[in-house]
Amino acid sequence: MTTALQTITGALRILGVVGTGGVVDPDDSAVALMVMNEMLEAWSIDNLAIFTQVDQTFALVPAVSAYTVGASGTWSGFRPIQINQIRVTYQTIDYQVEDVDNFRFNAIPYKAQTGIIPLAFSYTATVPNGTVSLWPVPTLAMPIIITSDQQLTQIANLSTVLVFPPGYARAFRFNLAKELQSEFGAPMSQIALKIADTSYGAIKRANLYPVPAFFDPAFTAQNEMSGGSAGGIGLANLIAGNW
Repeated sequence: MTTALQTITGALRILGVVGTGGVVDPDDSAVALMVMNEMLEAWSIDNLAIFTQVDQTFALVPAVSAYTVGASGTWSGFRPIQINQIRVTYQTIDYQVEDVDNFRFNAIPYKAQTGIIPLAFSYTATVPNGTVSLWPVPTLAMPIIITSDQQLTQIANLSTVLVFPPGYARAFRFNLAKELQSEFGAPMSQIALKIADTSYGAIKRANLYPVPAFFDPAFTAQNEMSGGSAGGIGLANLIAGNW
């Protein structure tokens, strides 16, 4: 595994700022660490640069429909850039809460309606804490689980060990060099620039997973392969456009 300093040294070596076996000046390493954290922050808003998702479990409070989530939020955790899924656990059974955009959520005519289980949520990425709004207003306390992309962790210091999946070490080193070009006035070679782009593309392809397509049962019910008409138009007709 590689430390932050080793990655920074490698990036500056690509730029010719330090030679093989050279030691990075403390001021230069401080600048490079700042730039590296900015790069990680930028990658965190690119969902294909994110290699895993994480669940955060909080508690619903009866009669409360809006919560802030973040380091100083009513739900203390990390602030999601976006939420992939929310579910609640009621009597040991998980129920998914539908994700609706702010426009649809605001169109709900009676937001004070109560219910045991929230059916819909809207997320607003406010700062410093995001805001989750639920409908209907829950009447019981129960666990609520938020699934979101795991943001890339900021690097605390130069001795921090970087623990990432295969491919990230190379992408970090060459793309950090790319980011540091303007800071040090040292342009990269065309070969190094190509490696930066291809290594970043490689981790994004590794993080790409297929999203299954779902169809209304009315379209796919009964005799799907032959396109029979009983109960629906059939999958074959749907694919052929005969509907």
